[in-house]
Amino acid sequence: MNVEDARGDDTSRLAEVLPYLRRHARALSGSQRTGDAYAAETLEAILKDRASLDPELSPRLALFRAFHRIWASAGAPTGKAAPGTLQARAERHMARLTPRSREALLLRTIEECSFGDIAAVMDTTEAEAERLVEAADATVLADVEVGTGNVANLDVVRAADTAVVVEERPFADRNYAGDDAARIYEAVRETGTVVRPEAVLRTVIRLVSPEGEDDAAVASDGSERRHGDTDGLPTDPIGRRG
Repeated sequence: MNVEDARGDDTSRLAEVLPYLRRHARALSGSQRTGDAYAAETLEAILKDRASLDPELSPRLALFRAFHRIWASAGAPTGKAAPGTLQARAERHMARLTPRSREALLLRTIEECSFGDIAAVMDTTEAEAERLVEAADATVLADVEVGTGNVANLDVVRAADTAVVVEERPFADRNYAGDDAARIYEAVRETGTVVRPEAVLRTVIRLVSPEGEDDAAVASDGSERRHGDTDGLPTDPIGRRG
């Protein structure tokens, strides 16, 4: 994807947040190819009509909102895997969540959006955004910096029946709350399921599935590990958010 043909400050801001869109599109669609195709379509729509970017939102949220409208209007498609493969079984699990719940969950856990942000992206209310996330029926700990203001969230996750821990960076690189936070986080990792962003949806659905169908198969594809191991799937190097 290339935005070099666009002009003005908007182009520079779009280029800066484009890695976030690619990550979100990939996780939502379940496929880098499908995600990139819809991300590219979003950029083309913006270049044709700059009014499709909401000036009241940050560049990142405005880009997510424009993507949401295109993705939803296309029927919320996902990448299609060959029948009988591990990816196909993962997609069957993902189908147990509605497309809107999947999108809200990813915005909340991977992109660290507030319910207000999710509502703005998805053209809904904050209450509905919260309901959509709660429909996933699992507690997800995002790859966020932890300080005195949010360290209590670790205790909430530790007490959850089903905890999914998203890791892109070592906890030591984002821990500003000291040794106690490190000990709590390690306890969460030991009892929860540690995943990369790409594996959040299929892991949540596997964990809350009442039948436990294909548990071993989905886990064996490397999408998740316990006791601190991650799945090793590649992610775009986007660095810290400003």
